[in-house]
Amino acid sequence: MEKNYTLEIVDDVTVVRFFIKPGPDEIRMSIDEVAAISASGLRLWDLSAGGWDLTTEELEEIADYAKIKFLPPSKVAIVAPEDLSYGLSRIYEAVRKQENLQIDIFRTEQEALAWLRAQSEKCSDTML
Repeated sequence: MEKNYTLEIVDDVTVVRFFIKPGPDEIRMSIDEVAAISASGLRLWDLSAGGWDLTTEELEEIADYAKIKFLPPSKVAIVAPEDLSYGLSRIYEAVRKQENLQIDIFRTEQEALAWLRAQSEKCSDTML
């Protein structure tokens, strides 16, 4: 399967940017890749290029898969500028709910990164 996303680490945040609307298999593939390299627990999923258009069952399946692959504590930001993807991301947030996991949905990457960095600083302060 050809990868339709990039993966990079920006200031301890693992960022996944999809080029096109991903299907369930591609999302699982990206989860596997991120789980293998993400050390900080800070993740940003950017759906700006195409959003996602998955069924509720597919969202639940992906959420369950992510629960197995990612161990809390984690902070996850999803960038979903278009209305459909934003709403679907809210559904994903609800089904992905887990102790020591914070998820929020944003319209821009800048807002998402600011939230992740602020959350990261709070965690660092409480660990002192």
